[in-house]
Amino acid sequence: EDGPIAPAFAKALTEPDDEDRIFVRLENSLEPVSGLIESIDDFNVAFDPGDGARKIPRQRVYGVVFALVGRPGDHQGESLVSLADGSTLWGKVASLAEGRLQLKTTDGVAVSAPWDSVMSLKVRSTRMVFLSDLEPTEARHQPLVTLERRWQADRSVGGRTMKLGERTFEKGIGVASRSVLAFANDGGFDQLAAVIGIDAETEGRGDCVFIIEADGRELLRERVRGADPPRAINVDIRGSSRVTLLVETGEDLDLADHADWADVRFLRSDKGAAP
Repeated sequence: EDGPIAPAFAKALTEPDDEDRIFVRLENSLEPVSGLIESIDDFNVAFDPGDGARKIPRQRVYGVVFALVGRPGDHQGESLVSLADGSTLWGKVASLAEGRLQLKTTDGVAVSAPWDSVMSLKVRSTRMVFLSDLEPTEARHQPLVTLERRWQADRSVGGRTMKLGERTFEKGIGVASRSVLAFANDGGFDQLAAVIGIDAETEGRGDCVFIIEADGRELLRERVRGADPPRAINVDIRGSSRVTLLVETGEDLDLADHADWADVRFLRSDKGAAP
C-alpha cells in the first residue's frame, strides 16, 4: 500500500507473537485480530480467530503478521519471496505452474500470488549458509586510533557495495581491523569459504591480518595489503562448534583497514567429507 506504514502495523512487525495477526480495515482505523491464517489468494484471506474459519476479502485486509515459529533465521531449505507490494515471505515453493507462485510459509500457510507480482525469489540451501545472514554470538571492534565501527552485513565497513579489485560482491561481511566475529556452527557444517581482501574504497591503502579460529584453534592467518588481489580461502571446520573471524592490524596501525570477508559462508559436503 502507498504511503507510510500504519503505526500499529509497523509496531506489530517488530513484536513477534505466537499467533498470526491480521489487520482489518474499518472505517477510520485498523482492527488487529489474532488467530490462524490458513491461506491467502488474490481474493481472500482464510482466517480462523478461534471460533471457526472465515474468508476476509483482500481489499479489507491492510496486512498480516505471521507468528514467530522457531528461531529467527531458521530457514534452511526455504525460499525468501519478495512481492511487488513490499511484503516478504519465507516458505517452500509448491508450484510455479500456470503463471502463479504457490508457496507454503514457514508456519504452514498456503499463499498464492501471480508470478508477475514476484520481485525476487532466493533459495537458502541446506548445504550452504552465508554468515551475513546469521547473528554472531560475539562481535567486537577494538580500534587503535580510528573510531569504533560496527561490522556490516553485505556491505563494506564504509557502507558501500563490497569491492575487491575489480570484483563486486553482494554477500559478505565488512569490518575494520582489530575485530572479532564469532558464529555458532550448530548446523554441522564442515568448511568455511570466502574471498578476502581490503576493500577498494581505500584506494590501495590498508594492511591487516585475516585470522580464522575454530574452537580456539587457529586455522588460517593471512596478511593482506590494500594493493593485493582478492584471495580465495577454504578451511576445514569439521567437528567445530564455534568459528571466529578475526582481523588484526598490520603496519600503519588500523588506518584504512577496511577488511572484507566477501562471500563468506559455511558449507556442508556429502556425509561430512570434503568435496
